[in-house]
Amino acid sequence: MKINSKIKTSLLGFLAIAGIGLIGGASASAYGPADRATFTMKNPATYPVFNSITDNPTIGDERDFVRVGQINADVTSMSNEVEVIPGKQYLVYIYFHNNASSTFNDAAHNHSGVATGARVSTLFPTVLKAGEKGKVAATITANNTNPLSVWDEAYFTTKSNKVFLNYVSGSAKIYN
Repeated sequence: MKINSKIKTSLLGFLAIAGIGLIGGASASAYGPADRATFTMKNPATYPVFNSITDNPTIGDERDFVRVGQINADVTSMSNEVEVIPGKQYLVYIYFHNNASSTFNDAAHNHSGVATGARVSTLFPTVLKAGEKGKVAATITANNTNPLSVWDEAYFTTKSNKVFLNYVSGSAKIYN
C-alpha cells in the first residue's frame, strides 16, 4: 500500500507525502485486545488466533504488528512512530499470522486450526498539521478466531508545516 511522502504494508504498501515537514523517532503503540491469550513458537495455539506469538524470530512480539519507516536505499528501519518528510517514501508493514499449530489444519482435526473469512482493514491520516500525530491502524478479523479481531497502530508525525499523505494505487502487496 503506498501513500504519497510513501508507506508500505506483509500486506505491504506505500504512502507519498507532499508539502513541507520532517522523519526519525520511535515510540510505543497500542495493540489489542490487551488481555488475549499469548503463545510461543514452541507452544502455538490449538485454535485459530491471530498475532499472539510473543517470541517470533522474525518480528518478536506479534501483537505489535503495525510498523512504519522511511524507505531507504540501504536499510528501511521500522518502528512504531516516524516523522514524515515531504517527498520521501514510507513503508507501512502489517504482519499477520494465524498462530494455530499446523497440526490442526488437516481433516483428521476437522480443519479446526484454519481461520475462515480472514480479512485486514486499515486506516491512515491524509493530512497532518504541524506538531500533529496521525494514527496508522490495522485490524485483522476472521469468522472463527479467538478473539474475533486483533488490532495495532503506529504513528506518523510532523514537527512543522502541513503534510498530505496519499495512498499510491496498486502498491499494497501480500507476501506468503
